[in-house]
Amino acid sequence: MGVLNEKRCNIAKYYKTSFQRIPRLKKYDVIVWVDGTIELINEKISEYIMENIYNHKIIAWHHDHRNGILKNEVDASHFERYTNTYWYNQNQPYQDVDKQYSFYINDGYSDLYYKNLNSHTQHMGVWITCFVAFLHLLTFQTPIFTAKK
Repeated sequence: MGVLNEKRCNIAKYYKTSFQRIPRLKKYDVIVWVDGTIELINEKISEYIMENIYNHKIIAWHHDHRNGILKNEVDASHFERYTNTYWYNQNQPYQDVDKQYSFYINDGYSDLYYKNLNSHTQHMGVWITCFVAFLHLLTFQTPIFTAKK
């Protein structure tokens, strides 16, 4: 079993990944996750989310230069935040993003799943998750992203 990463920012991700399990949040139609690395500068962002969330179910942003490609995200993660055992004044386990990438690929992950979707953007695929809005559904399902049938 791997080392538990008890950094504050990783513990806080529970609210992003499991919001549907938190009783207090069940009364809200829209859940917005914004982590501490984001500065909101557009005064109309709330209006944008509310105008679009009911049609799109999830709103996230992308890195233009990474094009939604998982390998591009992995390559961009080769810096101290992931490769050091001490970051932001806290001890942390080494985060082997290359190994995680291999797990995804061996499990059948394919960028083509997203690239073959009829989408409004060429960047469909892996997106930034430090700022994401979810339409709070009774059941939230993760899409099957593998090439396996």
